[in-house]
Amino acid sequence: MIFDIHTHVGQYEERYFSPKYVFHTLQKAGITHFAFSSFSHIATNDRGFLLAERQELLELSQNKAVVFQWVLPEMLGKRNGLESWLDKNVRGLKVHGKAQRWLPFGKPLQKAFSIAAERKLPVMLHTGEDKGFRPDDYLKICQKFPQVKVILAHGRPLDAAIFMLKMCPNTFVDTAFMPNKDIEILLALGFGKRVLFGTDVPAQKLFYKSSVAQYVKRRIEAAQKMGLNLKLAFNLLKEKYHDK
Repeated sequence: MIFDIHTHVGQYEERYFSPKYVFHTLQKAGITHFAFSSFSHIATNDRGFLLAERQELLELSQNKAVVFQWVLPEMLGKRNGLESWLDKNVRGLKVHGKAQRWLPFGKPLQKAFSIAAERKLPVMLHTGEDKGFRPDDYLKICQKFPQVKVILAHGRPLDAAIFMLKMCPNTFVDTAFMPNKDIEILLALGFGKRVLFGTDVPAQKLFYKSSVAQYVKRRIEAAQKMGLNLKLAFNLLKEKYHDK
């Protein structure tokens, strides 16, 4: 089994990545199970379209995929908001502080974490170099909700990710676009059980001309050589798979 914790479907700027494209790309690369969120929430609020897109990818995967619901600030604090999206297929929440404005300890994010805690869902947070969504910017929220598993997507910058892994036992990182040398450092420091394999498919199509499937194959091979547990994310979500 190879579980990819970080994939996407849907509309990103001028490009649409269909469920069929995403599924067949992952299949060609050797990914057997995956979690996905939809870029399309950035582009449209058409609930029917968004649910149909989700359902198509779930059906293609034959129950080997789960949803990380993309959360918008406007989904919080109103009737038929975020909780109305949380059906049995949702196994986590995705918050992207660069795509939408989220303060690292703001009331909307605290509300999202409260829902995650109540539903026993992990939260995936986009992290990066810029102030406002560095891993350590989320220290207070992770400490306030120690019962919520938090995936610091990309684990960048590395020093801030290491700081969070040391300070907050409920935090993890994923390997999406993470340099191999950074993964090696995390493993050498003993964080092997906190590093989740993720790719960010199909985002590579925005940056590289080469095949996305071939890119992922190379990432899998490198991860295997390093001894990374490629089904660790499945184990993290195992109970939620079994209660589907």
